[in-house]
Amino acid sequence: ANPKPLRTGGTGLTGEYVAVVALAAHEQDHVLIDVYADFTCPACQRLESEGLEKVRLRYGDRVAIRNHYIAGPATAPSAKILYDVAVAQGKGEPVARALFHARLKHGDDGANLPLVAAIAHRFGLSQPFRIALEDGSGRRKIASEWNALGGKVAFFPFIVIGDEIAVGGDQDNLMMVLDSVLAKEE
Repeated sequence: ANPKPLRTGGTGLTGEYVAVVALAAHEQDHVLIDVYADFTCPACQRLESEGLEKVRLRYGDRVAIRNHYIAGPATAPSAKILYDVAVAQGKGEPVARALFHARLKHGDDGANLPLVAAIAHRFGLSQPFRIALEDGSGRRKIASEWNALGGKVAFFPFIVIGDEIAVGGDQDNLMMVLDSVLAKEE
């Protein structure tokens, strides 16, 4: 189930959200959305496969979405390790889509590793992926990222709108909050 943040601040906004900073009424033409997601999180997988495309279609260029793929402490790390290898080879986004599409299991790298290795092979990344797994560099990078971001990311998916509002992965609620943020007085 998606964790539902409680409304904690803001004026003129509808939906459920957590204020990251003090909010004021919004009347913006466009907004930046930062999505923090884990490849093995079922709610993140649903958001990636269904929700973000609906957001793009509904709001068009009124929203800009930046994806941040991270691995929480209880996750299975192989997917994030492959993603980092793919980014270094200029293949990050197509590999991210393949990883989400694979519907990996949360916390079960034994089940995930053959699927992740097959994706690595499909994108010509088998050797650098294997090296990153074996030399520990992939796990060290994941730990470093979590140490830097773990205090900010309260749940997955963690969506920050305009550096001020955090919402969960429920697409209807996300769009309700976006409608409020993007409201224009006629």
